[in-house]
Amino acid sequence: MRIAHISDIHLHLDSHDSMMEEFYVLLHKILHKNPEHIVITGDLSDNAQEKDFEIIRLILDDLKLLDPKKTSVIIGNHDIYGGFYKVEDVFTFPEKCRNTDYHDAVYNFNNHFAELFEDCIYKSENNSYPYAKILGDTRLIGLNSIAPYSKVRNPFASNGIISSVQIQETAQILEQFGDSCKHRILLVHHHFNKIRSDSGMLMKTIWNNIEKQTMKLRNKKSLINFFLEYKIDLVLHGHLHLQQEYFRKGVRFLNSGASIKNDNHSLNYNLIDFNESGITTSQHSISFKPSKFQSDRHIVAYRQLADSKSFRTAV
Repeated sequence: MRIAHISDIHLHLDSHDSMMEEFYVLLHKILHKNPEHIVITGDLSDNAQEKDFEIIRLILDDLKLLDPKKTSVIIGNHDIYGGFYKVEDVFTFPEKCRNTDYHDAVYNFNNHFAELFEDCIYKSENNSYPYAKILGDTRLIGLNSIAPYSKVRNPFASNGIISSVQIQETAQILEQFGDSCKHRILLVHHHFNKIRSDSGMLMKTIWNNIEKQTMKLRNKKSLINFFLEYKIDLVLHGHLHLQQEYFRKGVRFLNSGASIKNDNHSLNYNLIDFNESGITTSQHSISFKPSKFQSDRHIVAYRQLADSKSFRTAV
């Protein structure tokens, strides 16, 4: 079996009009690799706007990927709170977060991709997370790692936490269905990378220190111990915009952050292959040239729809 893994699409039609094409081309190229399943680990949108969710949904549907057997998604912090883009947003963003109903936003995201939460062997009554699917001989479990906004503990709405209720339900899934599958894969938005400061670059050091406090996942050590206890084979995530495989205490992690929005101006994805010898992973990048796809009939249709007044009113 082969799984493709992407993350952090950050689709935002109002500020990045080429992202529609990039997302479509990324998926189109991935499909040529013949994966049985595609996983998207959060931040599908950049600013949690309805029209962005609708375009993502439309692209998935056009590519026959709006199918729970073919695609799985989990929510990211930008899918709830959005982000900030101008200097003045630093002052207005906290108010926006305070006015966002966390549970309604999670429900709204899940509802936009409702088909992908079907055909589960388990789906929590707590806004659908955790959920579990069977893919061949693999158990796939999706978690919500987004922490509610807090002026003190989560001032930029980008820190993460996995609730004790989710952990208990995940343990229940693994205990109840664990013996029926060979592999156990978890989907989490937040990263487990160690962010290291670069002493040679002052601004980068400052930014790394900011990231440590505003993009962290709480209780990482206890989570890693949980992964060890329940013999998790692989944790797929995003959030930190790196494409990287790494290990923490023997637990294997694969980051596909910034599949589109990255410094290399490329389209990135991971492939995970399951075979008799175990699990192998590989990282891939695609050069993107917008001019090559401007006349594609799907791209033209997406642009017309995104720009139409009726679409903006409808969503």
